[in-house]
Amino acid sequence: MEYPNANGAGANSPKGREAEFLLALASASSADRREHLGRLLAEPSDWERLMLLAGEHGLMPPMYRWLSDGLAERVPSAVMRELRMAFHANALRSTHLARELVRLADLFARRGVPVLTFKGPVLAMLAYGDLAMRAFSDIDLLVKQQDIGAARELLASAGYAREFPAIRPELSELLPLPEETFRHESGLAVVDLHWGMAPRYYPYAGDIAGMFERSSQVELEGGRVNALGRDDHLLHLFFHATKDGWQTLGAVRDVAGFIRYAEDLDWAALMERASRGGSRRMLLVGAQLVHDLLEVPIPGFVLEAALRDAGTQAAVRRVRHRLTKRPTEGFFQEWMVPMYAVDGLWPKLHYMLGRSLAPTFLDCAWVAIPRRLFPLYYGVRILRIGAEGARLAFRAAGNRFGAKRRSRDED
Repeated sequence: MEYPNANGAGANSPKGREAEFLLALASASSADRREHLGRLLAEPSDWERLMLLAGEHGLMPPMYRWLSDGLAERVPSAVMRELRMAFHANALRSTHLARELVRLADLFARRGVPVLTFKGPVLAMLAYGDLAMRAFSDIDLLVKQQDIGAARELLASAGYAREFPAIRPELSELLPLPEETFRHESGLAVVDLHWGMAPRYYPYAGDIAGMFERSSQVELEGGRVNALGRDDHLLHLFFHATKDGWQTLGAVRDVAGFIRYAEDLDWAALMERASRGGSRRMLLVGAQLVHDLLEVPIPGFVLEAALRDAGTQAAVRRVRHRLTKRPTEGFFQEWMVPMYAVDGLWPKLHYMLGRSLAPTFLDCAWVAIPRRLFPLYYGVRILRIGAEGARLAFRAAGNRFGAKRRSRDED
């Protein structure tokens, strides 16, 4: 396997070596990864920065695993000690969340409330076969619309509280984001309760009833949990990473690992389903990224479709530029990549207006409005964002004034 030149002509520049290092960490287990990492480590390294970047990209677990596999003598002992502590802390947290997921799944089953899980512990096991090899911080649960109230009650009985208790439950169900966050009283677990798979301003629409019919079971920490079926899970990973702008190599690595796990994917059927669900271009973006960056085998007809599509290429260029040339920069990445990945003028406009103006939990927490007057929250959002912008502008002006005053005093 040849690792891509991460920075074009400037491959030996710090950013080039950093990007190559991150790409090597994200790659699947291969015979020459150790050799490639060894070549990169032959030159002096800014270990503080490399650990910072690995953490930001969700690559701390593979960083410790791959460096401890025959390369530890090339790494300062203090760095290896910090990596080892971070790795084992992540493993403990992941194991705790996996066991908590099994506990919750059993509770829901005993009360007769259908529930599915996705990402989190299940993705760690499916993509890597090891809870410790993926960094995650919460549990995602999906219920049917009619079971939202029962799910809230079950989570409350299990020691969880709503993140925004002041917002009436029925009001939260009117928000474009079909999910709500719950935190355990111990502070050791967070659950995102979903009754949909995407904000309403995205064209991507998961078939919730069909997802329950196509669900699969996954063995986890001595138990079994019901999870999204393989194809549904992969399509959601494409959407979720696109929604977040593919800002981390960890997201690319997750999709790559999942595709390797699902060796017999029917890509033609997958593309057809993605087209019906409004996520075809999101699939094409993800497929090309895992192929180009991590050399995951993707069928030729999928790559040809990606290369022929201008929107896909615009999104891929933006993501690759950030991930391989500016690992810590990405202004508007979270907004622009989804816009490129949305197909059609009206869907793009709907996405931009919805993401800009649609009320959120923060807007509902800012001021209380009766349910029947819910549309007023669109105006509240504009006022809240304006107030926040003004506050930040005043703070910046105050900082500049203070700096100038200190400079005059010093003169």
